[in-house]
Amino acid sequence: MSKYNENAFINDIRLLALNMAYKSKITYNNSILSVVPILYTLYKDHLVFDVDKPEWCNRDRLVLSNGNASPALYATLYTALGKYKQEDLEEYGSYKSNLSVYPSYDLDKSIEVTTTNSGEGLSMAIGMAIAEKNLESLYNKKKITLFNYIIYALCDYRDLTSASGLESASVCSKYNLDNLIILYDAINREDNNKIMDMYLSMDFNVILVKNSSKLSEVSKALDSANKNRRPTLIIFESNEDKNSVYEIGNKILGSIKEEDMKQLTDILTVEDKKYNFEEVIKLYRQEIKERNVDNYSLWYQDYEEFAKTYNPDDLEKFNDYINNENITLDLEKVIDMDKLFTDKSLLDINYQIMNVISTFIPYFMGISLGDAVLTKTYLKGKGNYEEDNYTGRNIDLDNMISSSGGIMNGMALTNMLVFTGTTLSNLDKMIPSIKTSAIMNLPVTYIFTHDTFLNEQNGIINKPVNELTILRSIPNLNVYRPADYKELIGVWDLVLKSKKPTAIILSNNKPESFKFTSIDEVKYGGYVISEVKNKLDLILIASGSELSLAMRLKKELIKNYIESRIVSMPNIDLFLKQDEEYRRQVLPRGYKKIYIEFSNDTSPLKLVSKTDEIINIHDYIKDGNESDILTDMELDITSLVIKIKDSI
Repeated sequence: MSKYNENAFINDIRLLALNMAYKSKITYNNSILSVVPILYTLYKDHLVFDVDKPEWCNRDRLVLSNGNASPALYATLYTALGKYKQEDLEEYGSYKSNLSVYPSYDLDKSIEVTTTNSGEGLSMAIGMAIAEKNLESLYNKKKITLFNYIIYALCDYRDLTSASGLESASVCSKYNLDNLIILYDAINREDNNKIMDMYLSMDFNVILVKNSSKLSEVSKALDSANKNRRPTLIIFESNEDKNSVYEIGNKILGSIKEEDMKQLTDILTVEDKKYNFEEVIKLYRQEIKERNVDNYSLWYQDYEEFAKTYNPDDLEKFNDYINNENITLDLEKVIDMDKLFTDKSLLDINYQIMNVISTFIPYFMGISLGDAVLTKTYLKGKGNYEEDNYTGRNIDLDNMISSSGGIMNGMALTNMLVFTGTTLSNLDKMIPSIKTSAIMNLPVTYIFTHDTFLNEQNGIINKPVNELTILRSIPNLNVYRPADYKELIGVWDLVLKSKKPTAIILSNNKPESFKFTSIDEVKYGGYVISEVKNKLDLILIASGSELSLAMRLKKELIKNYIESRIVSMPNIDLFLKQDEEYRRQVLPRGYKKIYIEFSNDTSPLKLVSKTDEIINIHDYIKDGNESDILTDMELDITSLVIKIKDSI
């Protein structure tokens, strides 16, 4: 039993959140009021963490999927943990504010994820739950518990009913992730029975709390959810007077007007002469700290026992994992080039490389999207992730593309190295998640196959056109188009060492063998692979499968007394980040440059002078055999030689 007036304290937290919304003039719905009792109770009685070690690997996670509740979260963190100053709350929404409008990942401030589109937060929470089950199965022993944390996801109606949210919930049910508790703020909704039926049909444990302001009911529901062996959805309703300003429900509060603020303040203010807000904050923080004071030390005792049972190499890998240390694996040294299928497609070679990586990095995991056979993104011998085998490292999401990226982001937030593979034409379903990966700088790898219209015979809609434009326009995303096995090894080396969000674009065709491509020089983004013998007339730039076309053009142009330097450009942005001296060595001024790529991306304009120096495509492509398509589009060798000769 608390030593203070909890109702008055909760209302003061609500007023803090309301003032943030009022001063910022940002539009919010009433979730900033209704979720405060839930957050208050979580921190006071349920969340397991260490106040002084916010990055502790076995802490419970609270994921805010409902971005509209962000002022309530900030106000709660201010009162519960002292993570912010009063002026931080007052400056919320201003340009100079330390608080992003929707919270951004910051473990020091107890923010677990960056709040993004509806459903994304829920997907990330489920990714965290998948990762926890894997760790629990791998490392918990008979009397040693290293991982048993719970993930709480605070959601609204849009999170639960969005495409990514529904897909994620079905994944949660499929794998029986009983370590996930969804907290649904259902204030004044009239369709909660539909939500309940929907989640019951997915075999969720569903708990209804009729009055979310009644703290004992909130706590009872959380206790029940923690004891249940199914994933849980708690529906929090409110029985406040729906006609009062306090209960506008799903209607948008908008920019709160001065008269509204006065009325809300009157409604929320509790007259209690013994009550002092600042004194209660101290008591609240003290209660939280005392409840959690032994969590880390007790865990560390188990860790010390665990360390005695592990050989030094495996223990070092485990420590690297929980401390998120940099990876030192050198692929060139561990890959047996004699056994690499260099005469196979890049998809086959990529399959081999990833399986080598999985041998050395136990937290390297992959998501299959129903086309793993097509994309060859599967870890052989590493098992399928299933309810009775959480140690499996292949997670089958069937065709749940909308949620896959969010789930990977959640796994990456648990220090996993995660990848998925699908065809490039499926990119549009993943864009929100890829942007989130880039914003949060997460080590997630998106493998996109069937990279040009020549790789698909499956209708116009499945032939990529603008996808490279989209990917290269996303800040902080490394986009690679390797041309052969050497460049692909170089790409994976960079993926592992940089631990940055990455898109790898692969052809499903067998690549030509290039004598002077390089594992090491991929790190420059672009480099010379074929030089002229006498005089430099032209520089041909290409990546991926178009590099073969550039090499064939070089041979044909020599017959016309035109000598070409060939530059492989697996990553345009990376090349542009090199110093000017290097860039001028590769692409010297004063020489004709032509970039070849079967997309409509205009990024190559950063390398050439004008649009007619880019050989690309501008329209959707019909099905047909390769020769007919290229001839019709004037992309065959004969047409290209004529075009280049006319331009010099």
